[in-house]
Amino acid sequence: MKARALEEAKIELEEAIEFYHKESDELGERFKRAVNQALVKVLDDPNRWPRISGEYRRCRVLGFRYGVVYRFDAEELVVIAYMHLHRDPEYWKARDPRGRG
Repeated sequence: MKARALEEAKIELEEAIEFYHKESDELGERFKRAVNQALVKVLDDPNRWPRISGEYRRCRVLGFRYGVVYRFDAEELVVIAYMHLHRDPEYWKARDPRGRG
């Protein structure tokens, strides 16, 4: 299965990494590793994580207040958002080019 992230999600991730790096380089690196681990888990078994809306699921990033919001089909996994869990829980819905948010 191929994986890709929407441009908005990529920007969101970079901003979060930058925020944690400002706190400390070690914290920024821990965050990047935790996000990568979440993505590996999602790719390994995308059905494992709970649905949060329609076809969208969220995998929590362990140790941080973030979740990876995604959808998938047989060919592709699409990351819609790297969502801070204290943010409006539906802000990402307008992002999906398929319009099913």
